[in-house]
Amino acid sequence: MLKPAFPALEIFAQLPPGGLLLTPNNRLRNRCQQVFAAQQSPGACWMPPPVESLRSWLDKLWFQLQQRNWQPALQQVLNREQRQLLWQRALDESLDRQLLNSQQLCRDADSALAQLLQWQLISDLSQIDEALTPLLEQFALSMRSDELPLCAMIKAFATELQAHSAITPDQRDQLILRAFQEGILEPVEQIDTAGFAQISPLANALIHAGATAVNERPGLTQQSELSVAACADLDEELYQAALWAGQKLAENPGHSVGIVVNNLGQCRAQVEAVFSRELEPQYLDPQQPRYTLPFNFSAGTPLAQTPVGSAALQLLSLLQDEWDYPQLQNILFSPFWGDDSETWLRSALFRRLQKLELRRIDGATLRYWAERTAEVLHLESPQLPRQLEQMAERARRWQRAPAEIWAARFSETLSALNWPGSRNPDSQEYQQLMQWESILEEFAALSACGGNLTLTQALQLLRQIASRTPFQAETRDGPLQILGVLEAGGLAFDHLRLVGFGQQQWPPAPAPNPLLPIQWQKHWKMPRASAERELELARELTADLQNASGDIVVSYTCEEDGVQQGLSSLFESPQQAQHFAEGALHNHYSQLAQACQLEKIEDKSYRLSPPPNANGCAVELRCSRPKPCPR
Repeated sequence: MLKPAFPALEIFAQLPPGGLLLTPNNRLRNRCQQVFAAQQSPGACWMPPPVESLRSWLDKLWFQLQQRNWQPALQQVLNREQRQLLWQRALDESLDRQLLNSQQLCRDADSALAQLLQWQLISDLSQIDEALTPLLEQFALSMRSDELPLCAMIKAFATELQAHSAITPDQRDQLILRAFQEGILEPVEQIDTAGFAQISPLANALIHAGATAVNERPGLTQQSELSVAACADLDEELYQAALWAGQKLAENPGHSVGIVVNNLGQCRAQVEAVFSRELEPQYLDPQQPRYTLPFNFSAGTPLAQTPVGSAALQLLSLLQDEWDYPQLQNILFSPFWGDDSETWLRSALFRRLQKLELRRIDGATLRYWAERTAEVLHLESPQLPRQLEQMAERARRWQRAPAEIWAARFSETLSALNWPGSRNPDSQEYQQLMQWESILEEFAALSACGGNLTLTQALQLLRQIASRTPFQAETRDGPLQILGVLEAGGLAFDHLRLVGFGQQQWPPAPAPNPLLPIQWQKHWKMPRASAERELELARELTADLQNASGDIVVSYTCEEDGVQQGLSSLFESPQQAQHFAEGALHNHYSQLAQACQLEKIEDKSYRLSPPPNANGCAVELRCSRPKPCPR
C-alpha cells in the first residue's frame, strides 16, 4: 500500500483531543486515512482520523461562518468562469483600446490579484491606491498607482464584485483570518502540518491563527540508490519507464511503484498511450470490452476531450449554421446520438457532401442533402432530417438569455438528439455523464454574472468549463501510481522513477506575472517570479523526491528542442540504470510496419514527355486529358 513519507500514525497518536493534521492536497489526506484504517481491527467501530487538506479545512471553516450567520460571510464566492466574466467587464471599462487577447489579460489580472491577496500586500480592494502607493515608493518605481494598468482594472473589478455581492476565494481566506482574529472562530489546541513544500503568507497566517500551537512535521529521510537513464526522446523515456515498472511489479506485485513525470498535465495522453501499450496490450484490442486501466493518474483528462463530453459539445454545435468537413464528420459518425439503424444514412450523407467540395457546409445544404439521401436510400420515416430541422428551428427561435436558460435549452437539445445513444453506457461513460450534469449546473451559475448571452457566447463558455474540468475515472488503489511533481510530494514508494528531468526541464523556467512589477515578485518570492525562486523550490522538491524511495531511477532526454542536454545538476549519480531492450510487442509492430508492400498502379491519364535531350533539359509532366468544352 502507498504510504505517506512521514509518520502519520505517530502524529495521530501525539495529537491532543481536538488536534488536526493538515496536508497540502486531498491525495495525501486520503493516504493518511488509509494508513490509519489499515491499523484498525476488522469489524471494529472507530472514528476517522483528524486529518484534512488545507482547502477542505478552509471550506469547512467558511461553512461554519455561514451557519453562524456572520454578516461578512453571507456573500457568494466566485469560481473561475464567474471571475472571468467580471474581469472582462472591468477590462472593457478600465481600458479604452481593444486588445487582441483580452481573455489572457483577464487571467493574468486574476492571478495578479490573487498573489497580492495571498501575500497580504492588500486587504481592501476599495483602498487599492493607498495600499500600492507605499509599495511603489519602497522600490523607487517612477510611477503612480493610477498609472499602473492593474490598479485601474482592480478598481473596476471591485465595483463589479460589490454590485453582485460577491468575493474571490482569496478574499474568503482573508475573511476567515479576520474571523479568527475577532474571536468568531475558536482555534484548536494543535495543528500539525506535513507534506508542504512552500506556502503563501496568508495560508501560513491562517494555520497559525487557527491553532494554539503549530508543529511542522518533517518528512522521513532514507538512503536511496539513485541511477540515471539517458534516452533519445520523451517517448523512449516513457517506454523505458513502462518496462521498468512492469519488471518491478512482476518481481513483487505487492510493492508500490511511482512514476513521476515532469509536466504530466501537458503529456498525459502520451503517457497513457505508452503505458497502455506496454503494460495492458489487450486494452488496444477493438473486441476487448473497455475497462479501467490498473494504474492511477494524478492528472485527469479534460471532460471536453472524453468521449461523452466531446460528443455532447459536438452535437450542440448543430445549433450553429456552418461546419467544416472534419467537424461534420465527427458529428455524423458519433455513436453517442440517434439510432444505430441510421448509420448508413449518415455515411451516405457525408460521402455526398464530400463530392460538393465546398469549403464549409451551411445548415441549408446539410438539411437538403439529408432529405435527398434518405429518399435515395428509400428509408421510411428517417430521424436524421427531422432532427436537423429541429436544430435549425431551435436556433432561429432562441434569442439571448441568461446562462441558466441556456443550460435548460442545451439539455433539451441533447435529449431531442437521443444523447448519449441507445446502448447502455459503461462505467467510465456513466461517470462522464454525471460530471456533465455537474458542469451544466456550474454553467447555469453564471447567470448572476454573465447577463444575457447569445448562442455563440453560451457555447463558448460551456466549452471553456468542460475544457478546464478534469475527468478522473474512479479506480481502485493499484500498486502503480503516475504522478506530477507536486502531487508526489509527501508520498513514499518502494520503487520510484523520475521522467523528464533534464537540464532544460528542471528547474522549470520562470514565468512572472506581466501585470505586477518584477521587483515585487522577486522580493516576496511569488510563484514563478525568478530563476532563483524556481531553483530554491526545485531543490526542496528534489530533496523530497530523493527521500521518497530507496530505489530511484531518474531519466532525461539527450536532446531538447534541437539542443544537447544532460541530467539536471540537482541530481548526482554516476550509476547508469538498466536499459531495457525492445519488447515482443514492439518487435511485432516493427514486423507489421516492415511487412507492408506498396502496390504500383500505372496512371494512364498522365504521360511524360520524351527523355531529356543532349542539352540536359528537365523532364516535363504533361497532362493528356482532353480539355473540357467551354459553355
